[in-house]
Amino acid sequence: MGSDRKTGPEFAAMASSGMSAGEILGALTSEPASFFGRPRSGAVEARNRADLTVLDTTTSELEPRDFSRIHAVIKRGEIVWPARDEFHGRTRG
Repeated sequence: MGSDRKTGPEFAAMASSGMSAGEILGALTSEPASFFGRPRSGAVEARNRADLTVLDTTTSELEPRDFSRIHAVIKRGEIVWPARDEFHGRTRG
């Protein structure tokens, strides 16, 4: 799993077109979930599916470039990216 694709320019273009960080977040999460008929996906809420992307940012205000700074991806309760489990210091298979 993983990709060498650089997404920063894509998010910068979205911001240049006038989208706020919140609108970009919606375009990446709740809007596709709604489009594909997945009402229990796309938002962190009780009884929703809990696949998460953890961003590597310390700011309280999101910037479009922050969406390309991925720290970890959690799918079905398991850290699936990065391959190294930073929390326990071992390599994940």
